[in-house]
Amino acid sequence: LDNRLFTISEESADDIKMEEILTKQEQARQEKAKKDFFVIASLGQNFIKHGRAGKPHLKTVRVDTKTGKLWWDDQSLYLQDVTEIKRGKHTKVFDGVSVNRADPRVCFSIVTPFRTLDLQAASFNEREMWVEGLTRLQLKLLDNTQIDHKGLDSQSQFLIICQQGRNLTKWSLKSVPGTKLIMVNPATGKIKCGAARLFVQEVQIVPGKTTQVFERVGDEVKEELCFSLIHRKRTLDLSATSQVERDMWVSGLRNLQQSLHTSQRNLREEVEAMLNDQVKKDAADFLQFCTIKTKMYKFT
Repeated sequence: LDNRLFTISEESADDIKMEEILTKQEQARQEKAKKDFFVIASLGQNFIKHGRAGKPHLKTVRVDTKTGKLWWDDQSLYLQDVTEIKRGKHTKVFDGVSVNRADPRVCFSIVTPFRTLDLQAASFNEREMWVEGLTRLQLKLLDNTQIDHKGLDSQSQFLIICQQGRNLTKWSLKSVPGTKLIMVNPATGKIKCGAARLFVQEVQIVPGKTTQVFERVGDEVKEELCFSLIHRKRTLDLSATSQVERDMWVSGLRNLQQSLHTSQRNLREEVEAMLNDQVKKDAADFLQFCTIKTKMYKFT
């Protein structure tokens, strides 16, 4: 009996060791797959892209692993806006594609609120690498931009997030809504949204749907998700993924605006305090001289 117990305990110990070895091997495999995906996704990989109309086309898909931007040709989307990554053929686009044309085992779809990106890989392993890699990257990006209510006050959280950049939906009269990376420089108040540039000191920050753009949008987006930056020449109309995020942007930008106005006013007062009467008189004389047309010669 003792010998049998000893044999069983030895077998159990061997099983535990084997499980540990297999676990370490699986961890190593996952780590290698992760590194391989990051390299391949950054360089780009060819897929057959299926669309609602026309024939499937070969497209090179690339991913910026820092921002989550995924693009092909002149089109793009952000992983932070993706609601689901589906294996197989489960979208309206793939409903019209026969098994002979595309095997479900090599197909996957990237789903957003506005569209789907339906791709066909070269093999099952390639499909799995991209689905797992995109899912891991999406979770990582969402964790990095998660609003943490512990430790830092809300304004400090906002300043960190706006410097890193946050994806919001931009609405326009002329085009379909699109995802844009919004970044703010807290030192200067400069707001970057694609090619658009604004300064927080020059805009009015209004929550809700109060602009002409949002009047045309109608019920496509809920009012509690929307806000606008109104400049004298244009408006920047945006929507967030939740009311909490919208409120964070509105209050954060307003606080930053007030802070910058106060800093500029204090700076003017300090400069004026440093100027004595003689310096002020000399500056006034110089400005008056500048208004007089003077003939000057340029030497080269």
